[in-house]
Amino acid sequence: MHKAITVPRAVSLVVALLLAGAGAVAKGAGPAVPVVTGAVTEQSRDRSTEFVARVRAIEAVDVRAQVEGVIAEVAFTGGEQVEEGDLLFSLDPRRYEAALAAAEAGLARARASRDNARQNHERMRTLARRGTVSRASLDEAEAALRVAEAEVQTAEAQVRAARLDLADTHLPSPITGQISAPALTRGNLAGPGSGALARVVRTDPVYVAFDLPEGQVVSLRQRYGPLDDLDPASVSMRLRLPNNSLYPGHGTLAVVGNEINPGTGLLGFLARFDNPDGLLVPGQYVTLLIGAARAESAPLVPQSAVLRDREGEYVFVIDDQGVARQRRIVTGERHDRGWFVRDGLSAGERVVVQGTQRLADGVPVTESEAGPAGNAAPEQP
Repeated sequence: MHKAITVPRAVSLVVALLLAGAGAVAKGAGPAVPVVTGAVTEQSRDRSTEFVARVRAIEAVDVRAQVEGVIAEVAFTGGEQVEEGDLLFSLDPRRYEAALAAAEAGLARARASRDNARQNHERMRTLARRGTVSRASLDEAEAALRVAEAEVQTAEAQVRAARLDLADTHLPSPITGQISAPALTRGNLAGPGSGALARVVRTDPVYVAFDLPEGQVVSLRQRYGPLDDLDPASVSMRLRLPNNSLYPGHGTLAVVGNEINPGTGLLGFLARFDNPDGLLVPGQYVTLLIGAARAESAPLVPQSAVLRDREGEYVFVIDDQGVARQRRIVTGERHDRGWFVRDGLSAGERVVVQGTQRLADGVPVTESEAGPAGNAAPEQP
């Protein structure tokens, strides 16, 4: 015969069963919490230091006339690339051809006078040995010879000067580079007082000039060592162009200033960049980026995903079943898009960036993707 269950005991059993069922619903069968998630990305830990800089030509020459003359020819149109030695301007040479001819005639006359003085000196010296002429006559012959030789040297110098003047009627390009438009055209009178007739600028390679405050100079030296001997294999120098695109080439530090300006507290630097496509134009402002050439990467978590309590930092990671899991992490240095993670997360994992107030470990969620830079996508009206 079975023993009957007492009423108090039956009530206790029913209550226990109801509480267990309610607990099961709270743990796994509750409604999913809507959250915004973002991905953990892999990011370089060595961030570049940015400096405002300006492109400067390594070589730039103003082409000027050394002699006066009417421009007979302009051998360029402007804007094109010219090579060193290419003809740019020709001046009317006729005045200088005549001057050269006169100088050469003067040289011939001086040489004839010298030859005559030399023969006279030889004759006087022979007669002086025989005692036919006095010593004074010999001295006069020697002086006349020295004067004639000096006149020859003067005439030779005049010929050289006339040849230089004639050569200066042709104005070649002194360097290889890009040339400006001509300041004067054919038929105009040019001379030393006319100013620059054109300007040739070497555009490949170029310098990028920038100034650093003395505090940053000290920081860079502490980080990279002597700045005048930077190893290109360890230090990267890049440029951001005015349209915010990244210049494809890398640069090297070429010149380090030797003293800090006492008025501004700045030290000047010149970086050298190859410029085969002409993207860098002298006078152009750019942003110089200096960083490590081989930077280590680390997981980067959005800033809003990192929570803190008495035990430290943690995030909510979404697992493959769509459930939020609390995970302890160790963060490193700050980044403008979040925190570097030293331990606890891997790139590619999804973390909750908004909606953590209603979360606990093991709660199911419904996800929406975060916008750019970890921001939530805007809600639809």
